[in-house]
Amino acid sequence: LVDTSDLSDRIAKVDDFQGELWTTLNLAISQFSDLIVHKKEFASKSIAKESDAFREKLSSFRKLWKSATSHIFNDLASDELEVISSNINSLSKDFSLLESEARLILETCHEFQIQAPDLEVVNVLKDEVKLVQQRSHHLLEYSLSLDELRNKKWTSFQSNLSDLDDFVYKWSHVVKDWDDIV
Repeated sequence: LVDTSDLSDRIAKVDDFQGELWTTLNLAISQFSDLIVHKKEFASKSIAKESDAFREKLSSFRKLWKSATSHIFNDLASDELEVISSNINSLSKDFSLLESEARLILETCHEFQIQAPDLEVVNVLKDEVKLVQQRSHHLLEYSLSLDELRNKKWTSFQSNLSDLDDFVYKWSHVVKDWDDIV
């Protein structure tokens, strides 16, 4: 006959030990879950603060942008256009930084599965910045080309008439797709 009482005691101890392990594991998982919830709430608050700060930066940029572009198509003197075009290019670079920041905020929200702020205005501004930058470049180029024509010696007008036709043809095609003037 085999004595199984010792074996039964050992199995009971293993069952108790496994029960303690499961209890400890469940407690650790619960604590970890609580930590994740806490971190997610903290990240959400941080992202909300970043979003608010970003909206303020964006609002400041929009004011600067409106100020810089409000008179762009009124003064066509080439020296002023160079300054305006330079300002537009500088603001475009600033906008690129804002656009990168907006992308980072959206990516962070996605990573943490947090409701992303509405940043559609960034896409609208992106299109406007690109359009105004392109048109200011065209106006500067136009002004420089016009100055070049003005500085030609027109004593032999007939020989330079083709230059005038080329100028009109080129710039009529450049601006024909402009639906409006920003």
